[in-house]
Amino acid sequence: MNIVLVVDHLNWGVHHVAKTVSDICSKDHNFQITDIKGLDDSHCKDADLVMAWIDPAESKIYELWKKHKFTFTSRIAGWKGIFRTYERTQKINEAISGLVCCNPELEMAIQNIYPNKFVTTIMNGVDTNAFTPTKKLGRGWGWVGRLNDIQKGVYIMNKVREHWPNRIKIKTQHRVGGKIVPTDWPTEMVDYYHGLRGFFRTSIHEGSSNCLLEAMSCGLPIVATPTGISFRLVEPKWLCVDPKHMIRRMRIINEDDEEAERVSKRNREVILENWQWIHRREPYNAFFEGCVE
Repeated sequence: MNIVLVVDHLNWGVHHVAKTVSDICSKDHNFQITDIKGLDDSHCKDADLVMAWIDPAESKIYELWKKHKFTFTSRIAGWKGIFRTYERTQKINEAISGLVCCNPELEMAIQNIYPNKFVTTIMNGVDTNAFTPTKKLGRGWGWVGRLNDIQKGVYIMNKVREHWPNRIKIKTQHRVGGKIVPTDWPTEMVDYYHGLRGFFRTSIHEGSSNCLLEAMSCGLPIVATPTGISFRLVEPKWLCVDPKHMIRRMRIINEDDEEAERVSKRNREVILENWQWIHRREPYNAFFEGCVE
């Protein structure tokens, strides 16, 4: 099957995930990856399936679909994607055959909007060979996201920062050469995680949460809000919403070395058993083939 993955060139995370999917599924399908600006007839004329990894309401994709009638699907990364896609236009209802999302909450919401479409949940994975366990837990706590993104629970994060006695090591996405990328990613990200004692995530709505998978692959203790895939990853006692409760749990990890080491080893083992990228191969193949059939 010839598959074209259309990505937003400003989003380094989406491009990385799309490239990884094309790599792990390459034995079964032929892939091309292009951004929306570069997408043209040469990509679409022989395509069996085109998957948007950006807002699928893009008029350019719709016009190419009308011309070539390829099977068209989309990957919805989070709640923002739902609102952008389904509130802006109804054109996509005619063209789209299926949607893949990254947690069951999203799947239910999408299925309610489009009950006759092929909708499924496929969660992200992590490269455990790149995101290796830290040899020794560091001192600080870390947070990853965009500081103006309410969806990332910035106000929860700021409450924690107000009352936490030490500096929070924040990693933000930034622009390099017109693209939003951390410099020398993933090496820079691995170095960042290896310098931490633990990692906390404050998202209100979340998909597969790449940073959570990466941090756990590096063996970090996690304190997180109970959203997205955190239920499947994190021990229940480390899930909370109240910033005061987060701080209490962070103090336990800071003060109890034995417990911190236990959680660290447990988190790495969870990733190795269930969340390496190879585990995502068959679900993606089933989705591609199910949409075309």
